[in-house]
Amino acid sequence: MTANLTWNTYTLEWLPDKRYDTQKECYVHRLLFGTSTDGSETNHLMITEVCLDEQPAQVDMGKWDDSAEEVGGYNRGNSGISIKSETDPQGQTRDVVKMKILHDGPVNRARYCPQNPEIIVSKGATSSDLLVFDCRKQFHAPIETLDKVCKADLRLKNGRGDGEGFAVCWSHFQEGLVASSGSDGMLDLWDLNGVTSWNAVGDRRPVNTLKGHTGMIEDVAFHFQDQHAIATASDDKTGAIWDFRANGPMLRLQGHADEVNAVSFNPWNPVVLALGSSDKSSTIWDMRNPTAPVHRLSFHTEAVYQVQFSPFHETILATGGNDGRVLLWDLAKIPSNPNNTDIPPELLFIHTHGYHTPQSPVTDLSWNCSTGTEWVMASATEDNQLQIWRMADLLYRQW
Repeated sequence: MTANLTWNTYTLEWLPDKRYDTQKECYVHRLLFGTSTDGSETNHLMITEVCLDEQPAQVDMGKWDDSAEEVGGYNRGNSGISIKSETDPQGQTRDVVKMKILHDGPVNRARYCPQNPEIIVSKGATSSDLLVFDCRKQFHAPIETLDKVCKADLRLKNGRGDGEGFAVCWSHFQEGLVASSGSDGMLDLWDLNGVTSWNAVGDRRPVNTLKGHTGMIEDVAFHFQDQHAIATASDDKTGAIWDFRANGPMLRLQGHADEVNAVSFNPWNPVVLALGSSDKSSTIWDMRNPTAPVHRLSFHTEAVYQVQFSPFHETILATGGNDGRVLLWDLAKIPSNPNNTDIPPELLFIHTHGYHTPQSPVTDLSWNCSTGTEWVMASATEDNQLQIWRMADLLYRQW
């Protein structure tokens, strides 16, 4: 199913909770995203509700929707994305969602705290500051408000003028531990434990700053099993593994011919991670042998900007690219003796946002993390499309 947003979003993340709606007879999930306006309107963090049937309807190609350019089970029945577009008296169109929070400038990235999903950290396009919001304290406005001032519950300032970017991530182990970076190539660690006054005073400083990249850090990820390990992806064409107790990276991953844009640890296998690059490929690494990637995934026709391992299946990886496609890969199907084929055997599924040429780049993607909807994904593109989708059960039934 598709929602056409008023403004495009560069960030998507499913929140971990769901509730059952007895009237609609479906489960209601929440999806976090943000706006990137042209400056004529204020920007917002947004949370919308998405209704999903546990079992989507069977795909019927006779029900092809020309306007949405889709046919899918989540396009029918009680399933739907709770976003409506309304026009105000001044003629401006705005999205009406479950919750809107005013934000300073366009939202580059927003992520919820794993130990407390009502706490959200965001990184914007106009400042190196991190903004922290407690959704329980924020005004729950579904529409535009007269107040135009962002009221973050806490501002994290690194004291450097440069640092706008996309890289921000919460620790899976320590509540309140945040890593972030940006255009200056420096990795900041913030510890929100012990914060006694969430009043946006703006004087919270990083507890540690790490140096090791010579270019902008595009993405950062905490390890799922090692509480001190962090991975980064950089414009200097490398990935890096850090122990944040040390000053520099432990491992340097050199396997790409262009900028490295994304990184993902495998939540099931502690030695595996993936990188995505502007050289149109993604690489799989075994940290026990970091001299070269163990495999290269090549099928995107443009730069790869998202990589994300499935939270439920060890061998499944999603990649998103500037070619407007999300590719699902099954690493278990990598042949022992790879040969040149038109379609790699490990390529499981291709999701395309519409069929226009050229395709609009994928800006972010997110696996649904709730039991029963393990294969449901959200993805967005620069042409303001937000899509919720799941591949046909015939393909994932083996799991």
